[in-house]
Amino acid sequence: MKNCERIRIFLNIEGVLVPCGAGLPPIDAESDEGRRYWRWSPLLIDLVNRFDSAIVLRTSLLLMLPLDGFTSRMPIELARRVEGATEPIGKPRMSGLLRTATQYEVIARYVRAKRFKCWCVLDDREEGWSRDNAWRLIRTNPELGLSDDSPLSQLWKILEKLQSNVKS
Repeated sequence: MKNCERIRIFLNIEGVLVPCGAGLPPIDAESDEGRRYWRWSPLLIDLVNRFDSAIVLRTSLLLMLPLDGFTSRMPIELARRVEGATEPIGKPRMSGLLRTATQYEVIARYVRAKRFKCWCVLDDREEGWSRDNAWRLIRTNPELGLSDDSPLSQLWKILEKLQSNVKS
């Protein structure tokens, strides 16, 4: 792996930082309601600060809010690290979401377009992953998100591996 500028973490929200089905975040992440919504985010905040990582959002919640509207509802420590978002994996229809791509497809297109070398993914689903890049996926249990020690440990190991390739 060649040296890279910075580690990017592609982040799904539901099933990773918040419970599945939680819906849109409350307006104030610092309120009691906001802290309950973002319940597993302190675990990620610690790691992104430690490894100085950037975040790229890969979440269907962006179909309901524009990126800046969504990041304004995130905990500030995460919001300030968001540098963009992938295209959605589907299009809204009256009967629900029409899937147009897998999570891996939209991430792979973004990675190619930006020429990222050091990246990984936090998601509660794995669909369409290539064998070459499967090691980059940290999959969470959608009921536990990052409160489960296993994905946190896996993320730590991957970030250490990627950090060794970041230019000083």
